[in-house]
Amino acid sequence: MDENILHHDDVPDDPHIAMRVIRVMFQEPRHNYQTNINGTRAEIGRHFRGASLNVANFPDEVMRTPHRIEFLDDGDGPTIVMEL
Repeated sequence: MDENILHHDDVPDDPHIAMRVIRVMFQEPRHNYQTNINGTRAEIGRHFRGASLNVANFPDEVMRTPHRIEFLDDGDGPTIVMEL
């Protein structure tokens, strides 16, 4: 694994972080997106694990389930990866 990528089980979660930047990853990379979200990594993982998300533009509906969440650092720190 890249030295700038860490598995979420190897890094303690900081419950004091109010806003996190995440990248939601799908089997088809064209559906990947980046967003801001509140919560601990555990809460965010529970929210996305097994979730069926609409990845299409209105009025189409294409439902996909993400397979990984990447927690992005706002500096040069590591990316923390959570496999779903």
